[in-house]
Amino acid sequence: MKKIIFFINDLGGGGAERALVNLANQLSEREFDVTIKVLFDTGINKIHLSPKIKYEFVFSKVFKGSSLLSKIIPAKLLYWFFIKENYDIEVAFLEGIATKIISGSTNKHSHKFAWVHTEFKSKKLFKTGFFTKKEAIQAYSKYNNVFSVSEEANNMYEFWSGLKSEIRRNYVEFKNLNDLPAEDDDDFPDTDNIHIVTVGRLIPVKGYERLLKVVSNLKSEFNFIIHILGEGEKRSQLEDLIDKKRLGSHVVLHGYIDPPYSLMKKCSFYICSSYREGYNTAVLESLLLGIPVLTTNCSGMNELLETGEMGLIVENSENALEEGIREFLSSESLRLQYKSNIKKRNLFEKYEKENETLINIFK
Repeated sequence: MKKIIFFINDLGGGGAERALVNLANQLSEREFDVTIKVLFDTGINKIHLSPKIKYEFVFSKVFKGSSLLSKIIPAKLLYWFFIKENYDIEVAFLEGIATKIISGSTNKHSHKFAWVHTEFKSKKLFKTGFFTKKEAIQAYSKYNNVFSVSEEANNMYEFWSGLKSEIRRNYVEFKNLNDLPAEDDDDFPDTDNIHIVTVGRLIPVKGYERLLKVVSNLKSEFNFIIHILGEGEKRSQLEDLIDKKRLGSHVVLHGYIDPPYSLMKKCSFYICSSYREGYNTAVLESLLLGIPVLTTNCSGMNELLETGEMGLIVENSENALEEGIREFLSSESLRLQYKSNIKKRNLFEKYEKENETLINIFK
């Protein structure tokens, strides 16, 4: 039985964390000995881990100065301190500190994988967790394989590192998508509003502040409600902005809902307002639920939406986002056309094949 260790910062409510839980659970069902080790024992997703998975943590919570400390300490010393057993496969499942730690592995017999879940739009982003770009490149060069979750993420990694990588999509869990309860409109009793949904952590990169500014500009033109599903550091600022711009009847902050699919399926379309992505799992899940998508142009969207066949991709700006939402709100026929296009695709079969491709790299 192969022993695998995945290292990640925590198991918070993000897409990469959820993808890791899905992948680890599936591997544990395939007779792999799986350990997930986190730097900090925080995050909602750990409750979804299979009992077969060994869960370990280094620190009980985030502490001030941890990012700087991890940059200063050499990779081999971090590895020696954090990893106490020998494994057949060692995986850094997130860029940054996880990548640095596993790059310090002294296990000459292990196969080492690193995952890139974001689009390195700048040198600063590429060297996250390291003092210099050179340090980051040296760390990535220690891996047998580096996997990026989308074409754009792959291209930007290769641009900054000068190293080769491969594309491997995140593992998609179909169980909750297939086992939805019967349709129930109790959540949305009104018939006047168009209901829109977005899912993600409340952090700057998701672009929710600019989304609320767009809502403020459109609220007098259309009857609509945006349902934001997620938690994060920007919640209080978003609440203040909703109060300041009097958006209470147009925006609902639901917090973290798990699973979110029943609410999502009742909505007319999905919005992604992100500045940057890797491969947005919530967008993929929306498509699997048959929901049209409106998104800013960020990594993975052309692949997910088949270059605009299953949703609208707009420039990554506030003005373009506003015009895109206006177009979607104005035209039911446009939304229905995208919905029809989605229905014609055999998406479940496509992503089941990609799931197997992913599992095979561990065999």
